[in-house]
Amino acid sequence: MNPTRLLLLLVALLAVGGGVWMLMSDQTPAPVSSEPVAHNPAEQYAQPAQPLEARDAAPEAASSMILQRNEVVLDNSNRTSPQGVRGRVLSPTGVPTKGCSVFLVESSTGADLFRMMQMAQKGITLPPIASIKTDDKGTFALGLEACDPNKALEIRVVSDTYADFTYPGVRLQPNDWYDAGDIKLLPGLTLQGQVTVAGTNGMPIAEAEVSIRPASGAFDVSLIPGRERGIIIKTDAGGFYRATNVPAGLHNVAAVAPGYARLIHSNVTVNEQSENRLNFDLAQGLSIQGKVIDASGNGVARAKVMAVAMSSKTPVSADTFSDEGGNFEILGLLEGPYQLTAKAEGFVDANEKAIPAGSKGLELVVEKQGAVRLTVLGKNGQLVREYTVLVKKFFAGQPASGDGAQSQQVAAAGLAEPSYGNTMIPMQTVRNPKDGVALIEGLDPDTYALQINARGYAMAFSDPFTIAVDVDSPALTVVLNEGGVIAGQVVGAAMEPVAGVTVETRPNDLDDNPFTNMFASMIPSKVTRTQVQTDASGRFEIKLLNAGRYQLRFTHPEYVERFLKDNDVVVGQALNLQPTVLAVGTILTGTVRVSGKPTGQVKVSVSSKSDPNSPLPRTAGFQCEAYTDAEGRYVMPKRLAPGLYEVMAAQQTLPNPLLQIVQFQRSKQEISVGSQGQFVIDFNLEDPK
Repeated sequence: MNPTRLLLLLVALLAVGGGVWMLMSDQTPAPVSSEPVAHNPAEQYAQPAQPLEARDAAPEAASSMILQRNEVVLDNSNRTSPQGVRGRVLSPTGVPTKGCSVFLVESSTGADLFRMMQMAQKGITLPPIASIKTDDKGTFALGLEACDPNKALEIRVVSDTYADFTYPGVRLQPNDWYDAGDIKLLPGLTLQGQVTVAGTNGMPIAEAEVSIRPASGAFDVSLIPGRERGIIIKTDAGGFYRATNVPAGLHNVAAVAPGYARLIHSNVTVNEQSENRLNFDLAQGLSIQGKVIDASGNGVARAKVMAVAMSSKTPVSADTFSDEGGNFEILGLLEGPYQLTAKAEGFVDANEKAIPAGSKGLELVVEKQGAVRLTVLGKNGQLVREYTVLVKKFFAGQPASGDGAQSQQVAAAGLAEPSYGNTMIPMQTVRNPKDGVALIEGLDPDTYALQINARGYAMAFSDPFTIAVDVDSPALTVVLNEGGVIAGQVVGAAMEPVAGVTVETRPNDLDDNPFTNMFASMIPSKVTRTQVQTDASGRFEIKLLNAGRYQLRFTHPEYVERFLKDNDVVVGQALNLQPTVLAVGTILTGTVRVSGKPTGQVKVSVSSKSDPNSPLPRTAGFQCEAYTDAEGRYVMPKRLAPGLYEVMAAQQTLPNPLLQIVQFQRSKQEISVGSQGQFVIDFNLEDPK
């Protein structure tokens, strides 16, 4: 599959998936938990974080593709860890504020966007990385035992008096404490009203629940304890509610009570110029009652059943879980048609459309997910008893193209080059399967292939197979082989060997830029992704490579990064390359000041700029970025080859992304890099706040 077409498809899927998620997030209420809520959310998370494996044992948590993250542990002393964040919280009038809850969470934007979307679609959430209460002086310090410099974080401040505050764009560096300075909260606005029974001339409903959530529709898997469903308040005996810490802007405000239908007012404007009064007249609620059963008629326990309104006249959706006998009842619905979906572990989702509210005795039949029986053999026919299996979607692909050996073989056979896509099914480890046959389960109807990895063998793919309802599990046999080899030597400009160069294998058509790097893990590919380092003589050898066309990336902190494409790997053969020459290149460094003060958490970006009239060589496709430390210093992690470049900088902690764009544009500079060893570019940005 053409990578460019694939990336365009991924962007389209992102747009569609994001739009669907936003619609569902506005209409489908989160289930009300029956678990007790901790009185002090900060103290609830003030213990060292457990390893991921020790947390919720839901099936989704096993997916390394989705949940792969570096765990960070909250240091109990907060101030003695090697890295962390600190700052001071002030009231809108500038007074230090005691007792505010401060959380450090993963950002739902940036390079992890697709991972976060996948988690949101599966209902997976992440707890805060660390949390604490502000002290008498309004200060806080969140120390971390470990951090990932590539992960975007946010500081969130929650108060019962003022509007919640988000401080974005924090990237923690090892052995560095980031000072967020003074965080001045915004005053909360008052939203009030009454909840009454529809058609009764104002009969109040006591203990109705009113929830207030931003109407942006942005998904967020890093939830704050007590804010999972927004600001929640209860009505008093007269049906009145009053929230005093609502931020200005558009909100979706919902009300629900036992025996009544849920009612949502979307895009409610809350500002200082309005009265900010919103009343609810709740209609009597209907329910849908039924049972989730398997193909044999047995009840399925703990199935999640969702009812989504099919008519804009009844914009009420709800969900529930089946009991031990598979019985369920979804409450609070308005009259009208609904689509019902039942989800249960080990079963294919069941869907029923146009189910009218008030229906009883409904049966939702969920079919068991499929499985495949797998036997893995070595090159000489012996059983391989330990390996990992990753289930991949199978795509027939496009006709083969190119002049490589493998492409010519495929084209001569009249075949299409297949490709493989990721699934939400977690990787499975197989050890000593009974009779040498492993059962790979949890497959919905579709066409798949299995990716097999075993010690001492090249990665291999099974033949494609199709899973269908009421069809016996197919049986597959995969024979592993030793794969191919790429070997070579890396030298400097004077042909001297260069030791310690990292040589990484990549898909041949994967360009190196932030966009493709964001989607790299999602691009179907048959190549083996691995890396080695050159020895003292500059030599390297990469073994156990699956057959295919490879790109190599050569990186070393003292040399310009280099890419080498169109390397065809054939099983049982070694590809010996000509010496790869690396150039020393130029270090780009400098200091960033904001209004004259050295400032941390500023992103500095450099990209190549083509100029056909320049005598300097072109550096097409080069892009790199760095973040300033607490003293405002930055050093680009990649060296620059001679050429023309564009450099710009912007604060990442600005609350409005448009302000970042303005800073980038105003700070933009063009530089010509020659053979100098270091190039210094300083920035003095204006604070747009």
